[in-house]
Amino acid sequence: MAAFIRFLDNWLKEGKRSFTVNELRNLTSLSMPAVKSGIYRLKKDKKIMSPIKGFYVILSPEHRKNGSIPLEQLAPLLMEHLNAEYYVSLLSGAAYYGSAHQKPMKMQVITNYRIKRPLICGKGEIDFIYKKTLSGLPVLETTNPAGYLKIASPELIAVDLLKYSLQSCGLNHIYTVLSELIDHINISKIVALMDVVKEKALFQRLGFLLNMIQKEEKCKLDQFEIFEKQVQSIAKVFVPLDPSHSIQGYYRDKNWKVISNVELELDE
Repeated sequence: MAAFIRFLDNWLKEGKRSFTVNELRNLTSLSMPAVKSGIYRLKKDKKIMSPIKGFYVILSPEHRKNGSIPLEQLAPLLMEHLNAEYYVSLLSGAAYYGSAHQKPMKMQVITNYRIKRPLICGKGEIDFIYKKTLSGLPVLETTNPAGYLKIASPELIAVDLLKYSLQSCGLNHIYTVLSELIDHINISKIVALMDVVKEKALFQRLGFLLNMIQKEEKCKLDQFEIFEKQVQSIAKVFVPLDPSHSIQGYYRDKNWKVISNVELELDE
């Protein structure tokens, strides 16, 4: 066991927070059965955690009670191990800009790597949403003890909330989060995003909702008219605000070509 403790101490001194079975075996020169036995004891003593098979994260004493390092530190380590592109978005991403409508022990990650189930990490959870390509999407990087955490820009979060409405707890919740995110949104960046995200309906719905929020909150987004004209130039058909609801008998907004088929109100 002493060899494993020395390995962990030296690994941490080098600034490394995670390792694989092969790395541990190579650096300790132990047999595979001995390595597996050592890993079992380290996990039992809560000195390490394993979010996925074959990948281990070292737990310092202050993190052993929770059984995991903070999710914002774990996510970049895990994504680097998987060689996957990713960014934090939806309700978790909005929380970084001041929205308080996401549980702090849950993180929503959009990635080009298929992970079918949420990962339970101690008392926390990472939910993964698959997206085929993340190329060209506006992402910001924040620093933490594990490196850099990639977070979607406010404009990308706004679009993602509507694209993945089920994971965002539905339109009423999205409406509330957008109302809290609106001060961080740059309209020119949304217009630029329209060249990257080709789903017209998302921008029709987003424009409709942002327009409602401005009226309700009595605020004004700079250059909003430019966004409106841009949407009008590409919107050819009416789309339902909520695709899961009926569209019969509901008001049709001609500016955004949106069928307002749900009644929206801000969550408390």
